[in-house]
Amino acid sequence: MLNKFFIYSLFIFIIMGAGCKKEYSDLRESFNQVIKVGDVFVSSIDSADSSKKIIDAIELYKKEMNAATPKFRTVMKKYKDINLRNPKTIPPAIEDVYKQYQETQDRLGNSINTIMTKFSSDKSVKESLKSMFPRKGGKMKSHKPVNEDDKD
Repeated sequence: MLNKFFIYSLFIFIIMGAGCKKEYSDLRESFNQVIKVGDVFVSSIDSADSSKKIIDAIELYKKEMNAATPKFRTVMKKYKDINLRNPKTIPPAIEDVYKQYQETQDRLGNSINTIMTKFSSDKSVKESLKSMFPRKGGKMKSHKPVNEDDKD
């Protein structure tokens, strides 16, 4: 009798566990997408040896972020109690992915500083970099080189 009870209890526990959706899984997925885009950008900048490669990396970043941002914003609206600028509001269930997100943001900043230092005299790089920072709520705009000679 006790053995049957144990088997039924285990069966119910497994079904309930399989049916439960992981808490904040949509937010975790959105964070991971943004982290991936940032990591690709940082790797591309780290290996770039010409202004053309820098511009290509910036353009890819803008394209990927323009695709990821609407979903991220939609998911964030669902969690009104979470403020990304205030770490105290981050639930323990997503602290790990939030930490990765913060680290990626730091590396992005370092990469942008690298671009500004190494390619500060290149007009096309400056324009492409400038287009990375749209007005609030806007999309990042694609940038064409100032002239064909600036492509590198």
